[in-house]
Amino acid sequence: MKYDLLRRVPWVDPRQTQAVWLLCTAVFLGAFGLPMTDDAHAQGNAVSARAPSTTPAAFVSDGVRIYGRWCVECHNSRGFGTVKLRERYQGSEPAVLVERKDLNPDLVRYVVRNGISFMPPFRKTEITDRELTALADYLSTDPSKRQQTH
Repeated sequence: MKYDLLRRVPWVDPRQTQAVWLLCTAVFLGAFGLPMTDDAHAQGNAVSARAPSTTPAAFVSDGVRIYGRWCVECHNSRGFGTVKLRERYQGSEPAVLVERKDLNPDLVRYVVRNGISFMPPFRKTEITDRELTALADYLSTDPSKRQQTH
């Protein structure tokens, strides 16, 4: 094993480190990156990959499901997205997305597909157009009315 004489720590070949990170990423994505089936969802293990329904109440319910699958990690009350929105709005607008009353469905669709600032874009293979419509309708519905539908 080689040693870095300046720091007296073992020297590691950068190619080995890169290979380890690639392997860890592949294992992580394989274990957590794929949606489970309806059977797994029924058992409470994962979010279902089923297509959204078309009835208004079910559509809001699908929006909740999609928000929980893709958005809540960053947009919960303490999430990174919420922290950044709180810094931007400084109290003029709610930073938690589900508390907003001013979201436009077209804006939601645009930001989800294209990303903005720190938020990455989401591809159609991640959130389908139909799911995105359900999500946009959910987030653009007044929170007080949203509570009554589910």
